Amino acid sequence: MDDKYSIILSDAADVYENTDNNINLIRGLGGQDKITNSGRKLTIDAGEANDAIINSGSYVYLDGGKGNDRITISGNASGVTAIGGAGADSIETNGQGNLIVYDEGKDVISGFSGSDTIQINGEISEVTQSGANVLVTVGSGNSNVLTIKNVNIYDLSLDGDIITYSKRGPRTLTSHFDKELISLEAETVYAIGGNDLLTVTGSNSYIDGGKDNDRITISGNASGVTAIGG
Repeated sequence: MDDKYSIILSDAADVYENTDNNINLIRGLGGQDKITNSGRKLTIDAGEANDAIINSGSYVYLDGGKGNDRITISGNASGVTAIGGAGADSIETNGQGNLIVYDEGKDVISGFSGSDTIQINGEISEVTQSGANVLVTVGSGNSNVLTIKNVNIYDLSLDGDIITYSKRGPRTLTSHFDKELISLEAETVYAIGGNDLLTVTGSNSYIDGGKDNDRITISGNASGVTAIGG
């Protein structure tokens, strides 16, 4: 016997908290809703307006709907699918095997790491590093841009419309002269040998010049850099 049931909120700005595993659907209508959930195996559709969903339950489907929504996947929640919908949405994930679906607009994803996956519904035209973030442009123009916060482009793998996280290892230069710009955040670079010319603009990097006479320049707003001349 299936004892699951649905919750339909009102057209007003609702605040609703669910801890019940017997609910299979929570649906918001109008209004700026705040929905908090720790139940498992259900769908949450926030509906229209600028909504907030805070979810710690596993195997949950989260849909922000229209509006500038904020979705948070917290705790050890895994197997969650989150889609912001139309609008400029903010999605925070936790690296526990969740799927973030991007459709349109200027969305921002934070906490992307571990076994999380991003699915891009559209043709990717450009992937670039911008400071500490990666920008994924979909289609022509700049109206559909996904920002993945606090990741390096070399930590991401792109296979068709799927983006996964794969932490890169240290970078090793040659044993001869190298002229290198180290611009990404938290890079580890071993220069080995040669009279190298290294410029560091990425913060929290570790630079080992190795043998010979090296020149290491830390410029711009780079901070937290460890530089060893060798």
